[in-house]
Amino acid sequence: MIRRFFTGAALAVILAAGVTGCSTSHEPVASKTVAVADLTATITPTPNPPQTGDNTLTLILKDSAGNLVPNANISATAVTKLTGNTGATESARSDGNGSYRVPIHTPVSELYFVTLTIQRTGRKDVVMKYGIKPV
Repeated sequence: MIRRFFTGAALAVILAAGVTGCSTSHEPVASKTVAVADLTATITPTPNPPQTGDNTLTLILKDSAGNLVPNANISATAVTKLTGNTGATESARSDGNGSYRVPIHTPVSELYFVTLTIQRTGRKDVVMKYGIKPV
């Protein structure tokens, strides 16, 4: 009897975990801060959570002293994890305030690795990585 109770309780926990993991609720993604070399980027997707189709990554770019970095050139290429398909390379430029908007096209709901290349006059290029999974 006790064995049957524990077996039933364990099955109930497994089923509850499975249902919770398959939830269709999609919560917003927190902004992510990535630091490489002398730059820090706070990255936020729009829409949030990311959707299949067209998305935008907003980057707030700062130097090691915490100053906004205006007038950098940023290019972004998204590659799917499963198939390795590479999307078009997109680019963005700041309007002079250290904020950048980079369009990203994610045609299917799978994990994408986005490579962001940041170019500044007189400085070495900085490459950052960011993951995005549209719903």
